[in-house]
Amino acid sequence: MRATLLLFFAAALLLGGCLPDQRLYLSTDSPPAGKSLVYFYRPLGPADDGPDPAIAAGGKEILYRLPRQSFWVYPIEPGTYTFSAAAPYTGSETVTIENGEEGEIYFIELGYEYGAPDRFTLYLAGRGEDSEPKELEGCFRLETKRL
Repeated sequence: MRATLLLFFAAALLLGGCLPDQRLYLSTDSPPAGKSLVYFYRPLGPADDGPDPAIAAGGKEILYRLPRQSFWVYPIEPGTYTFSAAAPYTGSETVTIENGEEGEIYFIELGYEYGAPDRFTLYLAGRGEDSEPKELEGCFRLETKRL
């Protein structure tokens, strides 16, 4: 019994340390002057127990990993951007923001899909402050670029 309790507490400590910041999503930030914001989020889902993906823009890594039940805010200049997410031994899809304008807010959801091959899915879940996805409410904010 004692060993079971110790194992439980050890697991809770390990799992609780996965997120660098324990602040839940409350509302969107205002975009900085001349920029837009992209909210990448990965809600906690029953089938999403895959690895933590890295996020890339135009093939260049911009975030080392995005854990489940978290979100990360990325400022962009107006323009066109193609984002992808991948982890070791997984495939990836891309999502493109075309002709992004200054002052916009974009929401991109990441999910993990089992199959041949296992892969991360990305889709543009909303554009504009009024299109804020409900799943974002249960996510914790990542403040760092690299974990």
